[in-house]
Parts: sequence; structure tokens; C-alpha cells
Amino acid sequence: MTQQAVEHPGKTVKEYEIATQVLRRNSNFDSRLDSTVRAIASRLRSKLAEYYLHEGLHDPILIELPKGSYALSFSFRETVHAPAAVSAGQAESLEATQTTEQVRAQRSKWPSALLWVLTACLAVACVSEYVAMRRPPKAQVPAPIETFWGDFLRGGDPLMIFPNPTFRGLPETGMKLVEPDDSHADGTIDMLTGTGESMALVAITKRIEQMGHDVTPKRAHLFTWDDANHSNLIFLGGQVQNAAFALLPQLQRFSLKGANAEPFQGQGAVLDSKPASGGQQYYFASKDFNNGNDYAIVALTEGTTPEHRILILAGTNTYGSEGAADFLCNPDLLQGLLSSLGVGPGGRVPPFEALLLVPERGGAPISPRRVLVYKRQPEAANAASDHH
Repeated sequence: MTQQAVEHPGKTVKEYEIATQVLRRNSNFDSRLDSTVRAIASRLRSKLAEYYLHEGLHDPILIELPKGSYALSFSFRETVHAPAAVSAGQAESLEATQTTEQVRAQRSKWPSALLWVLTACLAVACVSEYVAMRRPPKAQVPAPIETFWGDFLRGGDPLMIFPNPTFRGLPETGMKLVEPDDSHADGTIDMLTGTGESMALVAITKRIEQMGHDVTPKRAHLFTWDDANHSNLIFLGGQVQNAAFALLPQLQRFSLKGANAEPFQGQGAVLDSKPASGGQQYYFASKDFNNGNDYAIVALTEGTTPEHRILILAGTNTYGSEGAADFLCNPDLLQGLLSSLGVGPGGRVPPFEALLLVPERGGAPISPRRVLVYKRQPEAANAASDHH
């Protein structure tokens, strides 16, 4: 439609053309039986309206797709509003009707912006519709998967926060991880995500989509409190890789020791703050990623609101996070966890923290298994316990 509007103004695109040339429907496409094109057009109208209510609130060009048509319409705003920061007197003098010459000047500057806005909105609409059409109906899933994930998804589709830790330097000259409390951010890169966290995101997304739900991925640096108050959350990676982790309800028993922290600087570990009598306090990961052992934390905590919850998968290295995801997607391993928590089929899963051992062979996690499982206490009871 964008191309048609630019190259052949006023000429509409046919529904059949969109179906066969864009959506790759067969030549026997019948719009009376298949409403896909109309559904996408409706979604595009909604996305355009949403855009002009937020990011495009002050755009001089308005793009619309009238109902019942596949021909775009364009209009120009005739006024430019003064910025909110100026004084009332300045605003009064600045807010004036544009002259014809100004409007023409705006027209000459905006063709590329117009195409970008429309293409972005259309892409979102098409991808959303395509994903919805391609997703298979809810499959028959094993009982442990249904119990654990079904319970978590009662609060709605989750937002998956994946880490993009900050590094200083360049791949060509060497890179060093920047700790969350390092205030010197010059010359840093925050566009990288660990291999294990990426694999974890894919594995969990597939599982949740099999259950008929959507997952929205989001970079950790873009996480907001609004996200926390309106969504179930899945956090991948620990505090060093995911700074937003520190803003949420904290774990009661397990935490990650950064590789640069003592003891044994250079080795990551899981710290058990409440070890059993004679039990160990630190669980150190191997330095050998090819044939060593990693440790990971899997935790289900209360959310920032009563109806939401937070799921945490954090390894001492990136493969530990992947192993944690494999654990939660494996029916047999998940059944063992549910049994240790006293959860039967279809039962409510209580908040918990679990320590996993994740063997690594050939640079990949294999056969993760439980080491310890801890039922979280209500926050008030936990505070009283810590006080005593």
C-alpha cells in the first residue's frame, strides 16, 4: 500500500493482491472465506492510531487507512505547537497557523519519514497477525508442564527480560564486563546477550506458545516499573548481567557471587545464605566451560502486585541460565521439583528458590539436576526470622 500510494496516488490496492502477493495465499484465495487481509488492515488502523497518540503526537503528517479501503490517505497538520518548556507568553507567540510556504516546506522534508512510519506500523501489524496465524492450536502438554506453566500463566502473558550487560572496550581489542555499580559508562557497549540466555529465551518461548500464550521479550535496560506492575515477569541472567534484577523482590536464600568478588576471585558461585548444619555456603562453577560444572538458581517469587509473579533463571555463567531453562521445560525434571514442593497435578505452585547443578560438555549444558529446594517464606515472616 505504501508503494502504491507513492507511485500511483489515488489508486487502491485490491484485497486479492495483498493476499496473494504479500501474504502468499494461493491463487484460489476467496475473501469471503478468509478474512486475513481485513484483520491485518484493522490491526494496521489500530497501530496507526496508537502511534499518533504517543510517538507521533506532534508529527505534521497524518496517515490513515479508511475503513473499507486499501488506499492510504494523507493530511498535513496546519499548526505547530510550542514546546512545553517555553513560557506562556512565548507559547502564545509561537503557536500560530503555518503559512502555505511552511506547509510546502514540510511536505518536501517528510516523504522518507512518512514511509518509515507506515512501514513500521504495517510490519508490526503483519508480523503480529502472521505469528497468530502460524501458531498451532494449544497442544497436549505433559501434566508437569501444564501444572507449572499453567499456574504461572494464570496472571496473563509474560514479559521476558533478557540481559544485555554492559562491556567496556571492543571485540577487536578486548572487552571487560562493567559491574552494575560502575558509574563510569563512557566507551561502553550494551548490545550483547549471552548465548545461554538467548537459547533460554527460545526454549521458554516455544513452551509457552505451545500452551496458547504469547511471550514479549524485552531488553533489561528498557525495563520499567510499569512493566513490573502490569505483567508476569521472567528474568534471564543474574544481577551482574541484568541490573533491573536488583530492583525487584530479592531472593531469601540464594544469590550469585560475581566472578570478580571474593572469595576465589575469578570464579562465579551461588551463595547459600542459610546452609544446613555442616552444609556448604558457596557452590563454585568450574573455570572450564567445555567439561565442567555450573550452578544456577531457579526461583518463583511474588510480583510487585498480588496478581503477578516473577520467575528467575540465573546461572553463574551463560550456560547455567540455559540449563535452568532446560530444567523448566523438561517434564521429568519438573515433576521432581513439583513433588519436592508438594504440588499435585493442577495445583498451585508456591514461591520457591531452587539450586541446580548444570554439567557442561562441549560448551553446552546437559542433564541439569536439583541440589536444594527452598520454600520461600512470606516477607513479614522472613524479616522476623532474619531479625532473630
